[in-house]
Amino acid sequence: MPRAMLALDHVRKSYGAVPALSDVSLSVAPGTCTVLIGPSGGGKTTLLRCVAGLEEPDGGSVRWGEECWSSSSGPERTPLPALPPAGGGEQQNSPPPPWGRGRRVPVPPERRGAGMVFQHGALWPQKTARQHLELVLSVRVKDRSACIAKVAEWLERVGLTALADRYPDALSGGERQRLALARACAPSPRVLLLDEPLTGLDPASAERLTSLIVDTRKALGCAAIWVTHAQEAALPPCDRVAVCIAGRVEQEAPPAVLFTRPRSVEVARLVGFRTFLRATPLADGAMMTECGRLTVAAPAAEAGRAPSTEGGRVPTSSLQDGVRSMPEPSPNMNERSPSDRSVPAPTVSPTTSPSRTSVSGSDPQSEIGNPQSPVVGLRPEQCVASTSGSCLGRVIDFRYLGGRAVSRVRVGSAVVEVTSTLDPAPGSEIRFGILGDAVPLDGSPGDAG
Repeated sequence: MPRAMLALDHVRKSYGAVPALSDVSLSVAPGTCTVLIGPSGGGKTTLLRCVAGLEEPDGGSVRWGEECWSSSSGPERTPLPALPPAGGGEQQNSPPPPWGRGRRVPVPPERRGAGMVFQHGALWPQKTARQHLELVLSVRVKDRSACIAKVAEWLERVGLTALADRYPDALSGGERQRLALARACAPSPRVLLLDEPLTGLDPASAERLTSLIVDTRKALGCAAIWVTHAQEAALPPCDRVAVCIAGRVEQEAPPAVLFTRPRSVEVARLVGFRTFLRATPLADGAMMTECGRLTVAAPAAEAGRAPSTEGGRVPTSSLQDGVRSMPEPSPNMNERSPSDRSVPAPTVSPTTSPSRTSVSGSDPQSEIGNPQSPVVGLRPEQCVASTSGSCLGRVIDFRYLGGRAVSRVRVGSAVVEVTSTLDPAPGSEIRFGILGDAVPLDGSPGDAG
């Protein structure tokens, strides 16, 4: 028999006239972790709260296997077994719980088997660390000595044994989040819900807590949904990533696919792409852009095994030869946005390209400025400054990322983010090459924000 799975089916939720979730469908198998990323206000926390039972969806359903936790339609639910009486013994005959009698009555949070770690802990200020765990465990573990032993086990597991009698205001941020994790996991939940548990922690504390969460989840064997804003370099280890934008799941895929083959400009922006170019398809399958002729990545279904992305990090591809020549200037290459008119456009020398025929048979340069042209995306690490680079542009500005300078460079009407080890002066010319393949995307460059 297949194991039960958490499933959200066409879930909708609004707060007044403001939609928070719009037709969201998502499934998470037991023992797996799905990470939700997306901009603030995208619906990530609302989705967690609907799973936990803290919010009731306006439409759709939330299920665990055959158990219907929440539904706006469909047959009446079979009531879940009641918890055993506090004093032990046989369960007495009693009327079925109200959530078994009506379609719209949700299964209450305490009956779902979901544990939640809130963004800022949401600890009880009047209870010590030990009392937090005693409270949640006493509901399930009726034997007092067994409950005390279980509390001690979890305090040791999260490294709070010496701090067991402290109140939350006497704990550090990392210690409070470890207590919140223990409180959520001690009852052995079927699904663990993590709402940005690393918020406010320094990098070392965040790394330690991440390892603790991963180890604890694996030991429990539960499903998990982890909401995070760490979208590029520090994605938690997971099986799948879902991108929530404006209340919708825009794309869901394994990390290696999502980070290398995003479907749209909006998703690509969230996973680290910074350069978006209008392109003209060529007869040989490549694309002509204002940075020259670019080879294009195959769709995920045709790309075979994607590169490893341990911890969400995407490796840099190798340089491909013979595909990076600059095109002749197109009529719109000197058009610039009002904010960049102070930076003069560079002069670009015409060079030849391996292909000069578009799919439509026309001159590809004449089609680059067409607002209906396809869009391709590049990461900053794909555009690397080099004196031998075949692309030429003029620096608009730059910022530091670690030991690297990432410059915004104008090439015709396009803006390209280029990585270098130097700090180029704004207004200076810079040459760069492009590594690997560009990724074809749905949408327009303006969707990147």
